[in-house]
Amino acid sequence: MSAAKVMLAQRGFDLRAFATQAGLLMLRALIDAEAEQLTGSRYAHQTEIDRWGTRSGYVRIGGQNLALKRPRLRNQKTGARGTARDLPRLPTAGASR
Repeated sequence: MSAAKVMLAQRGFDLRAFATQAGLLMLRALIDAEAEQLTGSRYAHQTEIDRWGTRSGYVRIGGQNLALKRPRLRNQKTGARGTARDLPRLPTAGASR
């Protein structure tokens, strides 16, 4: 076992857990940045797309399913609702998702 692994093991540091949490934080940051790009800053109402709650889901990182909440978005003009990735594909007004 390398000296670095011994040192990390002695300190109770699990590299896999650290990498998993770092990946989850990065993914959350990307999702939030994508939503902010579409909607503008929170509570600003700068665009026709608004934040509309969150949708629960999960992502698989490091062999684990980790809970992840994604912002739901709504287009004021068309009534389309969904997540940032769904919005361009959603049907127009009156359709629920």
